[in-house]
Amino acid sequence: MRYVFYDKESGRILHTLRVYNLGSDEPQEPTEDDIRAVLQRFPDPSKIDLTRTDVSRASSRQLSRAVDLKTGKVVSTPLVRDHLGQKFEKLTRSQDKE
Repeated sequence: MRYVFYDKESGRILHTLRVYNLGSDEPQEPTEDDIRAVLQRFPDPSKIDLTRTDVSRASSRQLSRAVDLKTGKVVSTPLVRDHLGQKFEKLTRSQDKE
């Protein structure tokens, strides 16, 4: 289980936390002190929320992830990088310049 700290307004993931004890490869529940330590890194912790997820890790080159503000769950959006997607991006950029 991984803990995800995210922006309450946008759902953007700001930090993830997974806690292990020495000598164990099983994740543990973070303590309140663990969570407080992460929150202290942010200028305004009141704008940050926390959710748990068991979504597997993936490269940010393949997926974009955020937290759905209605459900509080981590959602993944595949990044389209195929040939057709590249042509569409190029066409869009050229039309924006006009």
